[in-house]
Amino acid sequence: MISETMKSSQIVAGNNTACAACTVGILALQGGYESHQHILKTLGCTTILVRTVEDFQKIDRLILPGGESTTIIKLLKRHHLWDTLFKFAQDHPVFATCAGTILMGSSSEPEAEDQLKLVDIHVIRNYYGTQINSRIVALSVTLP
Repeated sequence: MISETMKSSQIVAGNNTACAACTVGILALQGGYESHQHILKTLGCTTILVRTVEDFQKIDRLILPGGESTTIIKLLKRHHLWDTLFKFAQDHPVFATCAGTILMGSSSEPEAEDQLKLVDIHVIRNYYGTQINSRIVALSVTLP
């Protein structure tokens, strides 16, 4: 955790004592975990890609990355990580983006397969369809 008195200029590659003091786990079942790991390493943080129950015992905090929430939920359950994640998040810091936010939320629209309900928020999910179709593309169109 970064203290209020720490100046943002102190958070530079290789000079981040706040990051060096802890190990950040990044859920690495599906989604944008490599991007999170890259930036944290740039800041000098120790990271672990979390893929097993044992990995949770090695971390101080966790990032739930973006990705395809339904797939992440199914993988968490298939690999027996759902309950471990729920228990971990009860007393450790968790940062969530996109699909991770859907997992942490209390409800979503359209309704997610399952949610941890750890944060009292309603998440409006994208309506672009499956992950492979979930993108915005600039098109050049010539009309008659």
